[in-house]
Amino acid sequence: MNEDRFGLVEASRQGIDLDDVGQDLLYEDDSVRVWGIALEPSDSQPFHFHRHPYVVISLGGDANQVQTIFGDTRDTFEPAGNVVVRSEQGPVHRLVNVSDVPYRCRLIEIKTEEWTGE
Repeated sequence: MNEDRFGLVEASRQGIDLDDVGQDLLYEDDSVRVWGIALEPSDSQPFHFHRHPYVVISLGGDANQVQTIFGDTRDTFEPAGNVVVRSEQGPVHRLVNVSDVPYRCRLIEIKTEEWTGE
């Protein structure tokens, strides 16, 4: 069994301080936290780790790439109106806008469930 399947130890080994899951905190209560994310072409969001299930609603964009702390990549296509639902914990990662248009979204964390990274 991989002792570091979520990459928390690897991030520490690389000296990476994990960032928030979003850039601008727009709303928070006991149940949800809503973040705004904006990436210009070739911009990337810092490495981060999700501690709650979440939903991403694209407000505009195109091709993005998810890059994990382990070096794995996954291409995504997130035009306006696209919705991503994550109900399973994933590894430390960052999002990179690999298109030639700005990417904007709202990320909604569901705080009633917490992931520990174990």
